[in-house]
Amino acid sequence: MPEVKSVRAPAEAKEQSKVTLISMDGVRIVVTEEEARVSKALALMLDDNEFKEGRTKEISLCVVRAEMLRMVVDYMKYVNKYSRFKNFELTEAEAFRVDPAKALELMEVADFLKM
Repeated sequence: MPEVKSVRAPAEAKEQSKVTLISMDGVRIVVTEEEARVSKALALMLDDNEFKEGRTKEISLCVVRAEMLRMVVDYMKYVNKYSRFKNFELTEAEAFRVDPAKALELMEVADFLKM
C-alpha cells in the first residue's frame, strides 16, 4: 500500500491577519493587516505588543468619523493594489479621486494616521 503524505497549503494560501478599525461613531471596518500597515501610525501600534491594539488587532480611532474612515480604507486598498507594480504609471481613470468638499478633513485624518 502506498505511503500517504499530508499535504499542506502554501504559506500564501493562509488567511491574512485581519485588523478591525473603529470610527468615533462606532462603525467597525475590517481590513487586512497589510492594508492597515499603509498607515505608519497603525503599523507602529500593530508592531508593538505593548500596545493593546497590537495584541487584539482592534484599533479605535476616536477622532475619525465613519465616512472618513471608509475613505481612508478605500485608499489603503488602492495603495495595496497598485504598490505591487514597479514602474507602473496610473492612468487618469485609475487615479484615486477625492471629493474636493471632503479633501481638507481627509488630509487631516491622513496626517493623523501618518499616511
